[in-house]
Amino acid sequence: TISGDGDQTRDFIYEKDIAAANAYFATQSPATGVFNVASGKKITIKDLCTTICQLTGSTSEIKHAPERAGDVKHSMAAIEKLKSAGFVAQGNLSDGLKTTVNFFRAKTT
Repeated sequence: TISGDGDQTRDFIYEKDIAAANAYFATQSPATGVFNVASGKKITIKDLCTTICQLTGSTSEIKHAPERAGDVKHSMAAIEKLKSAGFVAQGNLSDGLKTTVNFFRAKTT
């Protein structure tokens, strides 16, 4: 179930890139402070759901519920500080989702 029309956008990142950013800042970068570790790309919630259904072979119906009060329509992280510190995410969301689905499929067989 998607709250609203599904055209809301978010900035998702593959968790392997989060781990890589943590390792980078712990071992390679003198930079300190708070960083948005994100892809700097947006994807609609509707497209995310469709991608997950395709990767899993799901025939589940995507339903829509009323929009949540106060929900932000579009959200994308500012990653300029991250890039200027020398870190750029290497993965992409689709490959990350595929890897995650395959991991859980292997666990259930």
